[in-house]
Amino acid sequence: MKKGKFGRQADKPDKDGLHVPRPADILLRRHKVLFLHNPFLRYAFALAMVAAALLLRDALRPLAQTGLQFVTVFPSVMIVAIFAGRWPAVLFSVIASPLAAHYFSAQFNAGVLVSALLVILTGLIAGWLAERLHASLDKSQEDADALAQSEASLRLAYQAANIGAFEWNMATGENSWTHELEAMYGLAPGAFAKTLSAWKELVYPDDRAAVKALIDRAFDTGQPVDGEWRVQWPDGSLRWLFGRFQLFKDASGKPLRLSGVNMDITERKQAEEALRRSEERFRVAQELSRLCRNLFLTHDLRANCLSFSKDL
Repeated sequence: MKKGKFGRQADKPDKDGLHVPRPADILLRRHKVLFLHNPFLRYAFALAMVAAALLLRDALRPLAQTGLQFVTVFPSVMIVAIFAGRWPAVLFSVIASPLAAHYFSAQFNAGVLVSALLVILTGLIAGWLAERLHASLDKSQEDADALAQSEASLRLAYQAANIGAFEWNMATGENSWTHELEAMYGLAPGAFAKTLSAWKELVYPDDRAAVKALIDRAFDTGQPVDGEWRVQWPDGSLRWLFGRFQLFKDASGKPLRLSGVNMDITERKQAEEALRRSEERFRVAQELSRLCRNLFLTHDLRANCLSFSKDL
């Protein structure tokens, strides 16, 4: 799904036509997996991290100095805050900081107390920030899901109505098409070269001047423009398309993008041509009928005149 037509930058297809997720989407999906939403698991994780932090600090006892009794507690409280949230992080801090001070301090003094309070404060702040982050990620995921659903509904509507959409980005020069539009031009999905010149080459030569005039009118007026033209498929067959598009500009009047839709109207054109031929045949038949009536009338008048002359 691309930014512009549907309001959001969509995943980009790779060479095999598969969609490659954006980094933001990967972050949202990992957030859903890594963050502990179950309250029991969140507090159990906090308690488990208390034990892990103290055991790791005890294992580092030969290497760590006496003043580094909280060396494993600070990173652990950050981990708990990120994966479990604010209150599990506070619980961790309240339990881990006094235990670390008790087991790994030579004496309990004001410095140790301040460090313990800093651990608790760190857990509170880090947990609050982590919850804000997770809430933001949840909102982004909800918006992304709603947008994806909207795009899916829009694509289904396009397919049902046999409509293809495009967007020509003036800054990049890229002309992006939906797969439905590519099919209308006889192309396989992803086969369009995404340039204006590539599109013009697909338009039937006799109609290119009229199509160029439509684009020029869109640039001149900035209003919606529509028209009809023919395209020639690779197999040589001709198809009729109806197009409606509009140029969008920024506040300074600089063109930003040309967006619109195409619809295959070949069947309608064929029906109109069949009706025209039928009306033409009917008109010719009426004309022949009128001529025949005049011919027979003339013949009857002549016959009557001859019969009258003989009677005389």
